[in-house]
Amino acid sequence: MKPVLVIQGAKGIDEIPRLDELSDQAELRFATTSDELRRVLPGADVMLGWSFRDASLPAAWDAATDLRWIHWAGAGVDAAVFPELAASERAMNVSLPVTPPQMARELPPLEFFHSFRSPYSYLALRQVMDVADAFGLDLKIRPVLPMVMRGMKVPRRKLLYIAYDTKRESERLQIPFGRLADPVGTGVERLLAVYNYACSENKGREFLRNAGEAVWSQAVDVASDAGMRRIASRTGLFWPEVVDSMQDDSWRESVEQNRESMMASGSWGVPTLRLGDFVVWGQDRIWLLVRHVEALCNTGDGILR
Repeated sequence: MKPVLVIQGAKGIDEIPRLDELSDQAELRFATTSDELRRVLPGADVMLGWSFRDASLPAAWDAATDLRWIHWAGAGVDAAVFPELAASERAMNVSLPVTPPQMARELPPLEFFHSFRSPYSYLALRQVMDVADAFGLDLKIRPVLPMVMRGMKVPRRKLLYIAYDTKRESERLQIPFGRLADPVGTGVERLLAVYNYACSENKGREFLRNAGEAVWSQAVDVASDAGMRRIASRTGLFWPEVVDSMQDDSWRESVEQNRESMMASGSWGVPTLRLGDFVVWGQDRIWLLVRHVEALCNTGDGILR
């Protein structure tokens, strides 16, 4: 039996590029109104939200009896996130193993491309660490410069959306967020320099967590000595050596190498996660990483080994 794919916001196959390639592999159903969506959702396995501004799914949600996957064709997911979905078993939550599977020992390192100016990197940090620890993966955190410090333009409208979206996600994940101090420029450079020093003291993870909370939930100005000293103290770093590290520009070469490696994987932004040839972008795709690792560690009988 073919899986059933519902396309919300389109009238037919010609409106969506390359959708015709799936016509032999899945039953395709289309809907442009709430009534149509309610009619085609029963028995559907997957829904593609094609119209970014359409909010018909909440009104038809009770008809989604068999839906297992929702994919939204846009960077924002406002129309796809509503209380009934978040509370349902179909929300993409994951259960991590209590003991790391033995097969995970053979997996390549988990690379996490991170930016100190990205609130999504901040939200992803704790989740990625939890995943790496649960599976016993070697976590390699690879910092990159923010887009605006790489010559890329970010519209003000997008920045405002990111702030609102991060607030919503932080509440869902129960991660402190709200009092912000933008570290762009000198603040980011100082954070990158001190992060290098923290790693040499085996305190890189602690520094990332403390710096993230300071910037995104406590409005700490990391461009100031007072702000940086506050983070260093929490991390257990020796302040005179922190001061010396901020005069060291050696981090620039590795950060540029990280950017080139990330771009070579087909991703231009953070947070990007890479495990061998598997690459996902976005803190809301961490569940896909977990499913991938589970598949790699599955012996075929549903048991992780």
